[in-house]
Amino acid sequence: MRINQLKVLNKDEIQIIHDSSIELLESLGVKVESDEAIKLLKEHGAIVDDKKKSTFVRFPESLVNEQLKKVPDSFSLYGPDGSYQVTVNTSNLNFSTMGATVNINDSTKKKGVRKTTLEDAINHIRIVNELEHIVCSQVDV
Repeated sequence: MRINQLKVLNKDEIQIIHDSSIELLESLGVKVESDEAIKLLKEHGAIVDDKKKSTFVRFPESLVNEQLKKVPDSFSLYGPDGSYQVTVNTSNLNFSTMGATVNINDSTKKKGVRKTTLEDAINHIRIVNELEHIVCSQVDV
């Protein structure tokens, strides 16, 4: 049985996103607050305006494209004890949760919201573990 591949964007739409990303990386850059990281990026071809003492680092298109060529076709993510593995590649579509819950809707509270507890985080992981099509969950510590 053949399963149809989900394609959210066509090639033209992907190219528009890529071109816009390059434009932003070249003109505005990315804010980097680590002096060590700024030095390392500069050594590898990123642009830092030393006169402005800016923490924004700009990336020429040639540097971005050079680094994109180094991206592997696949890599693996492992659980904390190494017993769980998910392979990320360009052939398969994987779904995962991203980020951590900061607040919880709670009808017993006056404003209907409360801060997340450790128990909430554990319950989140338990729920995600039972979802068949979610391959991993990133939780901030």
